[in-house]
Amino acid sequence: MSQMGDSYDIVVNCSGLNAKSLVNDWKMIPVRGQAIKVRAPWIKHFYFADEAYVIPGRDYVTLGGIKQYGNSDLNLNDLDRQSIWQRVTEVVPSLQNAEVVMEWVGLRPQRQPVRVETEIIDNIGLNHTKSNLKVVHNYGHGGHGITYSWGTAKQATELVQQLLLSDSSHQLSSKL
Repeated sequence: MSQMGDSYDIVVNCSGLNAKSLVNDWKMIPVRGQAIKVRAPWIKHFYFADEAYVIPGRDYVTLGGIKQYGNSDLNLNDLDRQSIWQRVTEVVPSLQNAEVVMEWVGLRPQRQPVRVETEIIDNIGLNHTKSNLKVVHNYGHGGHGITYSWGTAKQATELVQQLLLSDSSHQLSSKL
């Protein structure tokens, strides 16, 4: 983070899994998920049972239910695929007839607790002057990013405003 030099007055850190190396946050862990998209236009409702989910969309239905803490393997896994398929077809048997369109693996950035806070980092600028870099962290939502993001974005914005007000002694400028 200190590589920011003298370029910025405040940095908002939403780096997800990269926070582990960017700000040495060892509480960050990947949570591996695997999902399947199928053609199943007859599915109109969301289902969740036995850690498996069925989410209807406009063109496809998303099937999933893999949550592997600390696993960063981005390869598709046949056992995970079979586990998803078995659990979702037990909940919605008609999915056995669905055409598989695609499969993928993703990593969710997980931290306990989610980090939404300020930090002042000692900074050596490009001109070798020492300063304090003000950072607002907002990351680690895991599989709840869509749910939590509205509230944590509001909280992070309030933290930025507090930092701006506390540093009214000199003119801050925005550099996006």
